[in-house]
Amino acid sequence: MRDEQVPETTLLGEIAGSLAAGLFYGLLMWFAIWYIATVIGIYEAHRPFDATDAPPVRSGLSLYTDAATGCQYVTAGWFGGPVPRLGRDGKQMCGGVP
Repeated sequence: MRDEQVPETTLLGEIAGSLAAGLFYGLLMWFAIWYIATVIGIYEAHRPFDATDAPPVRSGLSLYTDAATGCQYVTAGWFGGPVPRLGRDGKQMCGGVP
């Protein structure tokens, strides 16, 4: 079997092609991240304020009302579990069934 050498121009072409593909996919990834961040920013900017917010600043809390009981619950961020929302008297705020 004869030992064949690959021409240097072929190797340089393959390297350039790999770099171009890496650059293309890297730019595509950054564009996707920018696009998703923009969509989230637009959504957050147009989300109405709720009772936990003090405009123009958001509290970071989300307010939920139980459809069956009408009681309100507050969550904090993505990992916060629901906590009963209490009124000034220390009792859970329940406004009846909505």
